[in-house]
Amino acid sequence: MRLTHAMPLRTGLPLRILEVASHGGYLQEAFRVNGAPTTIVEGSTSWADDARRRGLAVERTVLDAAAAPRLIERLGGRADAVLDFYLLAHLRDPGSLLLGIRRVLGADGFAVVEFDHLLPLIKQRQFDAIRHGHFSYFSLLAFRAALDRAGLEVFDVEKQPVYGGALRAWLRDARHGPQASTARVETLLAEERQAGLDRVETYLGFHEAVELTQQRLRGFLEQARRDGRLVVGYGAPSRCTTLLNSCGITSELLPFVVDRSPAKQGRSLPGSRIPIREPDALLRARPDIVLVLTWDLIDEVMAQLPEVRSWGGRFVVPIPEVSVLP
Repeated sequence: MRLTHAMPLRTGLPLRILEVASHGGYLQEAFRVNGAPTTIVEGSTSWADDARRRGLAVERTVLDAAAAPRLIERLGGRADAVLDFYLLAHLRDPGSLLLGIRRVLGADGFAVVEFDHLLPLIKQRQFDAIRHGHFSYFSLLAFRAALDRAGLEVFDVEKQPVYGGALRAWLRDARHGPQASTARVETLLAEERQAGLDRVETYLGFHEAVELTQQRLRGFLEQARRDGRLVVGYGAPSRCTTLLNSCGITSELLPFVVDRSPAKQGRSLPGSRIPIREPDALLRARPDIVLVLTWDLIDEVMAQLPEVRSWGGRFVVPIPEVSVLP
């Protein structure tokens, strides 16, 4: 994970690093092993309490302009780095987080923000990414406008392969003078304009393409049922709730799915009520078709289940098109 950049940082002193939410503190563990202590800013009481029980350094608050003085005091000065990995989309007002970042950053500090990227979502019809708990999906074009309003600027970006396509952006306080940006910033902005992300017609076309994909997936499963072929789903990610419910798919077409998480096994998918079982249930059922609902991890899934091909089964992904894999 590359978080550092060609910006100057204080030398000879411990770095002051804030993690926003941090998905249970996994980043703090990695930083601590490398001798760089961090403080987690956690808005959820239950997550903050859990992190403290595990010995992590946590400040129970949200990062916004009002909380900035308290956080600066805890750090012993303004932050050298602020990290947010995937909280941004969960906020009703993402601008409040961006303003909070600007308020806590030191003159030479920077922020690293990672989020689901709108460009692959639109180009690859990833409508299943639009799900409960997410309030925004940013293009770099839109994100840069939000940064302008908060007094921040983006000076570098990197595409990430996770979740079907994400974006990692490096930010700084724009008040301290312009920072030279990398060519990646302008290249990506041009790519987004070429894809039409600045035109409403693109989003109307996305709507039509999604409807077509939904019809084809449901039609594929209905034909499999008529042919007497058993279809079992692999994975119970949150994104599959959007996919299955928007297509009207229930256990009539998909009798069950399997998932490696013990916490999900024995439960059912919201809305569709499709049962979730342990992976061995798939091996016992020997389905003709495995519908991979964690399609962004398709190579990993096929590597985990070599037995499927041994009995003549096939893997199918639903996004961007219903595709039977060779």
